[in-house]
Amino acid sequence: MVTAQKFRPRKAEIVFGPCSAYRRAMTEPDWHALHEAACARGQATYRDPETGYTVFTRVAHLKRGKCCGSACRHCPYGHEAVLPLR
Repeated sequence: MVTAQKFRPRKAEIVFGPCSAYRRAMTEPDWHALHEAACARGQATYRDPETGYTVFTRVAHLKRGKCCGSACRHCPYGHEAVLPLR
């Protein structure tokens, strides 16, 4: 039996394969590359190209040391302090 997991593209295929921009657009949001680049530079924030909002990076959250409970996009703590919806 073939599982869905078998057909998921590997990271290397998305980034380095033919038509990589098309594949990346189909699998990653526009802000993904901006976030990764900001983290690589050690920056705490980046600007979301779609909304114009300033977004905290994983670097900023790790520096904070715990989940703030705001359901942040890049929370490395699994949103442990976020309250459930009513």
